[in-house]
Amino acid sequence: MSLLSLGKQSIIYGFGHVLARFGTFLLLPLLTNTLTTSDYGVISTIYIFIGFAMTFYRYGMDTALMKFYIDENSRKSYLSSIFALQLITSIFFSLILIIFKLPLSSFLLGEDNTIFIIYIAVIILSDIIWNLLIITLRVEGKPIHFVSFNIANVLLLLGFTVYFVNIQHMGVEGVLLGNLYASVIICVLSCLIILSADRFSIQSINFSSLNKIISFGLPFLPAAIFGIFMEGADRFILKYMMDESAVGIYSAGYKLGIFGLLIIMGFNMGWTPYFLKHNQDENASLEFSAIATIFLGLHGFIAIVITSLIPLIPKMSIFGYTIIGSEFFGGLYIIPLILISYYFFSMYVLLLPRIYKYNSTHKIPYFKFMGALSNIILNFLLIPIFGIIGSAFATLISFMIMSLCIFYTGNRLEPIDYNLKAWIYPLIIWDAVIIFNNNYLVTVPIILLYPIIWYIFIINKDEQTRILQILK
Repeated sequence: MSLLSLGKQSIIYGFGHVLARFGTFLLLPLLTNTLTTSDYGVISTIYIFIGFAMTFYRYGMDTALMKFYIDENSRKSYLSSIFALQLITSIFFSLILIIFKLPLSSFLLGEDNTIFIIYIAVIILSDIIWNLLIITLRVEGKPIHFVSFNIANVLLLLGFTVYFVNIQHMGVEGVLLGNLYASVIICVLSCLIILSADRFSIQSINFSSLNKIISFGLPFLPAAIFGIFMEGADRFILKYMMDESAVGIYSAGYKLGIFGLLIIMGFNMGWTPYFLKHNQDENASLEFSAIATIFLGLHGFIAIVITSLIPLIPKMSIFGYTIIGSEFFGGLYIIPLILISYYFFSMYVLLLPRIYKYNSTHKIPYFKFMGALSNIILNFLLIPIFGIIGSAFATLISFMIMSLCIFYTGNRLEPIDYNLKAWIYPLIIWDAVIIFNNNYLVTVPIILLYPIIWYIFIINKDEQTRILQILK
């Protein structure tokens, strides 16, 4: 096994995936300096709803495509079958949204603006289809095409949003139109590539294989639903218990904390195929333990540096816009909590190999259910006391609970001697940086000493050797 190969895969495909998510972050200065906190709260709620709806649109077919498309002999058949199935069901689901556009508009927007629901229905339909191409490019090992499509999507999204929001001053509708135009154009290009590259044909659709495909993909739906609740239930609860302005301020801070998610999602693009391939190797446990130590050490260091920069955010600007509008500065307080939440999510992802090795993937929905349930309960308990800070704490605790559940379950399947000292070390340094966050005479030396102490005193000899091998 090669840690270097894992790193290359994570960097190449992780870059494309991170870039797609990073596009919405680049819009943050524009939107928070242009929209009111209430309008940004509406947009944030809509984005969460889109993520929730896409979970049902996919119903595990994205996972099924990644699994079955690996079979080179039957690629065309599987892609043709899944593409046709996703197109038909996605059109059906979008029609359902349009039929119920009036109650959905009242629920999401607080007003009868049904055209927004039509925009949303088309955006979701388009994103579902073009994401199928992204999966095929990843499986086919075409990183340049993979990254290029993600770059094109980001550029179109940024361009159209700037035009509709900043030039046409269309507010919330402008944000949705920017997403709509970008998604439709990329979807059309994706369909042309799929159809012109001999990847799809009607004759290749195999109805007998659909049962196999659906049987594999559908069990992933509950886990995906609970995952979306983990990510977005707080916004709806904040809206219910406070108001849309609170949702907007919270969402702006949450968006800045997304760097923690980008780190782990970028890594996971290489990690999942890597551990699936090497799970049965003789020294897999030792290898996975070393990977966990090294990645968490790096993740912790990057997130700690970001945490130390939080006091400078009000002074930073992009093209004349502050990183977030002054009305949203209250959301800065939740950033460390969101970053730490995603650190615990990294632990969860790193603990997945044993679950797959012993065919216990049916327990994954349970882990995410525990996280989602605790998140919802804690939001209702903590928001009345601490406001948006309480919601951020609910997110942190729920990710901790989810990580503890998978750690306990994995340990019962196969005990692995993880270097838990190395997992805790970043959290201790993190606390120190948060406490002295306004005093750079203290935090800068702490950050500079972090990798030195980590390498000399925290990681073991085997992990030190592996790091040296990577650096050579």
